[in-house]
Parts: sequence; C-alpha cells; structure tokens
Amino acid sequence: MLSTEHVPQFQWYITLCRRGGAARPEIDALAEPPADNRTRIPLKRLLVAALALVTVCCGLFFSYRAALGYSQYFGAYHDDGIYTICAKALAEGKGYRIISLPMQPLQTKYPPGFPGILSFAFRIEPSFPQNIGVIEAICSTLGISFLLGAGAFLVTSGRATPLLALAVVAASWLNLNFLSFLPVPMADIPCAAASVFALSLCEHAARKRSDRGQAGSLSSVLPWIVIGLALTASVLTHVMGMFAVAAVIIYLCLRRLFGQAAIVIATGGVVLAPAWAWAITHSATEPATLVYYTNYAKAAQYTASQGALPVFIARNIARGFTELMDIVLQFLKSLPMSSPTDAGAFTIYGAAWLALALGVGQELFKRGPRKLIAIWI
Repeated sequence: MLSTEHVPQFQWYITLCRRGGAARPEIDALAEPPADNRTRIPLKRLLVAALALVTVCCGLFFSYRAALGYSQYFGAYHDDGIYTICAKALAEGKGYRIISLPMQPLQTKYPPGFPGILSFAFRIEPSFPQNIGVIEAICSTLGISFLLGAGAFLVTSGRATPLLALAVVAASWLNLNFLSFLPVPMADIPCAAASVFALSLCEHAARKRSDRGQAGSLSSVLPWIVIGLALTASVLTHVMGMFAVAAVIIYLCLRRLFGQAAIVIATGGVVLAPAWAWAITHSATEPATLVYYTNYAKAAQYTASQGALPVFIARNIARGFTELMDIVLQFLKSLPMSSPTDAGAFTIYGAAWLALALGVGQELFKRGPRKLIAIWI
C-alpha cells in the first residue's frame, strides 16, 4: 500500500486513474493533501487577501494624491493638452479637430479612440477647467483597471502565483513614476490595456485549440474576429498598438495558424483601412507647424529633409538603454553617478537588462502556446 510520502512520485498514476473514471477510494485518499496542507491553504489565501486590501487602499490613496498634484500642471506634457482639446471638440460636435490651433485642422495624427473616451468628461461637465477632476478620474480608472487586469492575466495564464501577481501589481501601482503618469490624459495606458487584452484572448484561443488537438483547422471564427477587434481598438487608441498586431501575426504564423491570422488581419483591415485612408486624404499639407500636429509621416519627412532624423533616432536608442531602468530602478537617480557610463550604473543597468532578456528568452523558447507576451516585448 502506498503512503502519502509517495504521492509526488505517483501523481501521474493518480491522474491516469481519475481520467479513466475508475472508482478507487485508495487513489482519492492518496490525492488528498495532508491535514497540515489543508489548514495552510486558507491561511495563505487570507494573507494574499490582506495584502491585496492593503495594496488597494494604499494605491487608491496615492492615486488620489497624484491626481491632486497633477491638476496644477495640466497640459504640461503637450500631448495631454492635444488629447483633451480633441475630446472637447468631439463632445461639442465640432468633429475630430484640434480646435486650439489656427484654422482648427482635422486631427489626422493621433487615432480617435482615446479622445473619444475622454470626451465623456466634457459630456458630464462641459466647463473646463472645472472638469479636470472628471478627466483625471477617467484616466486613473483606466490605469488601475489595466493593472488589475494584468495581474489577473498573470494568474490565469499560469505565469505567476496569486502572491507573485499581487507583488507585480503592488510594485507597479505604488511606483512613483506610474502614479505621476496615472491621472494624465495620455493614450499609452489605454493602448497597453487593449493590447494585453487582445494578446490574452489570442493566447487563450490558441491554448484551447491545442488542447482539442485540431491542428490546421479553423475550430471557430468568432474568437478570432473578437481578437481582431481588440487589436483594432488598440491601434485606434495609439499607433503603438501596431506592435501588438505584429506580435499576434508572428505568433500565429509560428504556430501555423495561417487561417486564424488571416481572419485577424481581415477584421482589423475592415475598420483600419478606411480610417487610415481618411487620415491620409484629410491631413494638412502646410504650413509645417500644422503638418507636425497632424501627420506622422510628413513630419518625419520634414525632419529628415533637415538632416536631423538620424540624430533623432540615435539619441532615442541611446536614451532607451537607461530610460526604462530609470523607471524601474528609481534609486539609481539618487546615487552619486555622473552618467550611465559610470562603472556602478553601467553594471546595474546591464544586470537589469540581462535579467529582462533572459526572462523573455526563456519564454520565447518554451514549447506550447505561452510565448505571445514575450514576442510582444
């Protein structure tokens, strides 16, 4: 007769017997955790719940404080003012225009998704700046929802335990840089939320299809249409949503799900092609100041004609090495280092980037459907 100490070695046998439907009381007895474990599980859940409550209370308090602090600097980011004025134009029925600029040009540079959401603030309270609190509440709600959704995704996808996911949420929510950015009307967080939602749907659909063993066949069209619409929402919120689209297409092609990739592309194309055609045909062509506000491609072309584009790209690549880690490793800013090339800073930055690369690489080379987030990163 097997004792409980042999359960880990014979777990495969227990699972096999259960799948076979055999009524084996001795097997069920072996599969039950010892009494000690049964008492520890509720205590662990209670601990996670208590820590979650503390995280939410602290997060809401500091989010409120961040909103109060940002109110006096509203519009200082430049883009936050553009998004807000476009939202005001939509709410007042003036179309998707930058009504604060001369000639009130059509906004053909930034997608309309986020200003469309923000326009509800002007429908609730049309007067500005009296509605700044409403604007900040909408932005903060989107950001907090993204954090909580990302934590839930980490758990449901098997990437993290509830305690680890809670640690990730807490470290992100209580990060000073995130709190400072949370109430700001910018499209980055809504775009990230839509992207992660689409990626999680795609990964879940791919996993279900693998479990059913239907390789090479279209099990259902509807889930892939929904994924395409979620990706479209990401792109219509921020142009960076195109990276999520690219990640999904690469992922599906690697898994030889070419039909599903075609459905996703077709679904997005139905919405995005007309939107892009409208933006191209209605974009301002002169003067150069209006082109900068209304057209990415033409603004880049103008920058290139001045010989500044290579410098701009090189500078962004150089800053990219330190910018992300400045956000994650805030304590580095307080260290007596004159530049990131100092030995201490370079070692810390290098170690952080190496850990990130190893984590992404590990997931990329795993078998199975769980590598889409790594492709996106």
